[in-house]
Amino acid sequence: ITDFDYGIVLSGGGGNTIQDNTLYDGVNYGIYITGATAANTVTANCIYDAKNPGGFDDNGFYYWSGNYFEDYSGSGWYALDGGGAGSWDIAPNTFNNSASTATTTWEYSQTYDVDFDWTAAKCDPQEEGLAAYNFTVNFDPTKLQYMTGTAGYDHTLLGEENALYTDVVDSSSVGKLIFTAANYTNPGFGSARLAYARFKAITTGAASITISSTYLDKDNNPLITQTTPLNLTLQDTQCPDMVLLTHSGDLGDNVYSDPTGNIKLYLEASASDNLNLNRIRYRFDGVGGWTTLAGPFSGTSGGTT
Repeated sequence: ITDFDYGIVLSGGGGNTIQDNTLYDGVNYGIYITGATAANTVTANCIYDAKNPGGFDDNGFYYWSGNYFEDYSGSGWYALDGGGAGSWDIAPNTFNNSASTATTTWEYSQTYDVDFDWTAAKCDPQEEGLAAYNFTVNFDPTKLQYMTGTAGYDHTLLGEENALYTDVVDSSSVGKLIFTAANYTNPGFGSARLAYARFKAITTGAASITISSTYLDKDNNPLITQTTPLNLTLQDTQCPDMVLLTHSGDLGDNVYSDPTGNIKLYLEASASDNLNLNRIRYRFDGVGGWTTLAGPFSGTSGGTT
């Protein structure tokens, strides 16, 4: 619906659904509801280039959800005109740029690929497309390690012809990666991956990856965009691998003395991971119970012990 005075008007009705409409270039509200006798469901509509706010509803029911409004701030509910208790869209739809990964439970010392995805609004009101972006990936470098040289761009959305992709700014020592790209000749439409990087878990506990960003259309107008933190659980459930084992004689020969005097039996071992090491135990010949040699410990860190 375009070039309207009022887009969709519902007066004195109840139990109706207004869904999947695109309303733009209007003088007044895209959707106008008054005097409802019961709740009306308003969802998945796209309203722009019209009166702001994009809707009016004086009823007392929260039944607006998932609609796109060009003046939405990107945070919280969207306030409609009308003054009723239900004059809100409780879950507005908008553009989104967030990090994603195959699993949100990461094992200590393992590496994981992370994608930075652009998701268009469901009705995709991009008359001018996505022409430029600049976003910063934020993370705690005491919990996550960026694997140098693994960050890059996906050219699916902005393409390659007439596009500019700057070198990824690696400020991983302070927990930042910066991505910048533009294509004002052939802007992108729809949803796609924008970029990617690889990280390693270097401790246990909770961690997150967030994005702060700017997105512009072909006319340099900002596209209001939400971002959802990628919340991770870092764990250490894998047993250390033995990387060094030396001893004072052939294993199993039970030699412990010679004519020159007693020789102490010894065993030297090195493991690949001592993060949260609890205790060191031993037993002879692979039989019998385990005896604690040292521990329990606390406060151990990563590396080799």
